[in-house]
Amino acid sequence: MADTPNLVLPYLAANQSQKHVTVNDALRRLDALIQIVVQSAALATPPPTPAEGQRWIVASAPTGAWAGQAGKIAAWQDGAWAFYTPLDGWTAIDASNDAMLIFNGGTGTWGLLITGAFSDAAFTLQDDGDPTKQARFQIGGFTTGTTRVFTLPDANATLAVLSINQTFSAKQTFSASNNDFGTSTGSGTTNLASGAATSGNTKTLNIGTGGLSGSTTAIAIGSAVAGALGALTINSPTVTFASSVSAIAMTAANVSALYLGLGGAAADATNRLSINAPASLFNHAGAGHQVKVNKAAASDTGSFLFQTGFSGRAEFGLTGSDDFQVKVSGDGATWFNALQLERTSGRVRAMVALQLYPNAGDPGTVADGDLWYNATTGKFRGRQAGASYDLIGGGGGGGTAWASITGTPNTLAGYGIGDAVGLTGAQTISGAKTLSAPVILGAQASDPASPANGTLWFNGTTGQVKAQTGGAARIIDAQNDVAWLTPPSGEFMLTTCGAGGTALTSVAGVANRIDIFPFTVRGETDLTYAGLAINVVTLVAASTVRLLIYDSDGQGRPNAKIYESGDVGTSTAGIQTVTASGTLAKGRTFWLGVQHSATATLSTWAATATPDINGGTAISTTARKILRRSSVAYGSAPATWGFLGSEGNASTAPAIWLKA
Repeated sequence: MADTPNLVLPYLAANQSQKHVTVNDALRRLDALIQIVVQSAALATPPPTPAEGQRWIVASAPTGAWAGQAGKIAAWQDGAWAFYTPLDGWTAIDASNDAMLIFNGGTGTWGLLITGAFSDAAFTLQDDGDPTKQARFQIGGFTTGTTRVFTLPDANATLAVLSINQTFSAKQTFSASNNDFGTSTGSGTTNLASGAATSGNTKTLNIGTGGLSGSTTAIAIGSAVAGALGALTINSPTVTFASSVSAIAMTAANVSALYLGLGGAAADATNRLSINAPASLFNHAGAGHQVKVNKAAASDTGSFLFQTGFSGRAEFGLTGSDDFQVKVSGDGATWFNALQLERTSGRVRAMVALQLYPNAGDPGTVADGDLWYNATTGKFRGRQAGASYDLIGGGGGGGTAWASITGTPNTLAGYGIGDAVGLTGAQTISGAKTLSAPVILGAQASDPASPANGTLWFNGTTGQVKAQTGGAARIIDAQNDVAWLTPPSGEFMLTTCGAGGTALTSVAGVANRIDIFPFTVRGETDLTYAGLAINVVTLVAASTVRLLIYDSDGQGRPNAKIYESGDVGTSTAGIQTVTASGTLAKGRTFWLGVQHSATATLSTWAATATPDINGGTAISTTARKILRRSSVAYGSAPATWGFLGSEGNASTAPAIWLKA
């Protein structure tokens, strides 16, 4: 055997020459391997300036001069690296962290060696793979003379350290009578069951659920200190209080909720407060009490609705207006307005009929202003100035007729019209009569079917006063002052004022521009049209126009749009027609016009053939013939014109023909 078995020291051979060489080599190995103290066990790259005799344990994956020497002891001797292979059980001290290491021959790696009692300052745990990862224990807080025993669980587990962020992946039980979480006085967050549960899984958080009968469980959330702020947020779609919860006290809370159902009722998007109960009590808080029902606009409804089987039977409140109304229904579909209280005057209106309950005689006690029906005499009765009177017919009980109470006659005879017999039904009055007040004709939905000559009426649908003369119904609110000829059906008519006689002119269009002019139907009847026409003088490829008709307001100004054609082609010269249907009322002013998509040139009426347009705050020295509005998106003519005097223009009006 040439070397020793443990430190591999060379033996001297018999008669060996230069014995000092062998001895010096053995001494170098002894110097490197006895009382091994290495500078570090974590380096994989040789240090740049090692000192003579310094040693390192080569870390894994070494490079440079240490390549291929992982786990060996590298010693800097005589200006060069010498590598020594450790054997199983060799120990070494790592001077960088005061750790004792032991070599495992089976794994070929160095690990920490811990035996016996160690100072808590010196006892260090080090990761096998990364010695820079270390742990130390501090027991300075123990009571003098005591030994604390820490029992590890019989399972692979993670130690709980409460002073850092840590996740517990298994059930943890804290059995002390008092446990504190989140006691820091600074800002912080304490999370319980906050993990993101995946779809299909259910996560349950129990707080104070283990109390037995007779016990008390108190749960406080938020600070009770005056002036302290806080918020409680519950994100669960459903919050359920068990049937054992009998009271919830919120003496100073302002509760805001989207829906609220009480007594087992289900609230919804329309009925956001829903109550199942035999009665509802709204009590005062020391003085009066008001129930307020507010609506957004006058046309909306703010009311109380009474139902049977969820079918409406009665409703009172502001129903579609700001007048107070009472309505009733027998089926929830057909409603009758029974009573109305005008908001501006306080006047009470019985919308159908007012029925006084029949009394066998006059009431025993009555006061001025009382009304009643005496079923025995068949008379309506009233109390005035301490006496009771019949309201209709001759006096009864010492009273007088209606006229004696009100000072107003109850027949036309009371007005001096002796040949009239009453105010109801048709009446024939002979001779000249003078009425001291205006005569108001009630509005009719349409003209009478077969009125006699001399009949006068007001058509509320067309807004015209008419009379039957010469076997024809004639409008009498706008008589002709210029001759008028209504062409037969299928023929065309001019939309001029019937004067001028000058040849047509023409005007080029401008994209998105609208020109309109006034036109009044004369003649004896309303004008029913079946189409409109224009004349294209200069075409523009792929161009169109739209023909428009507006009605007028009480001052003759353009108002609501009553007709707009589809696109009428102006890419071909000549007459272009469009089919349409409508009626223009006699004597009413209408506004006809054109909206251009491009610059096609159309025929226009002579300036003297259309009316002059009044209006504007400044005096115009040139007669204005049209209203011109520019930059209106094509096909978007306004539904309501909105008159502006500044839009008056002296340009001639577009020539538009109406087909009768």
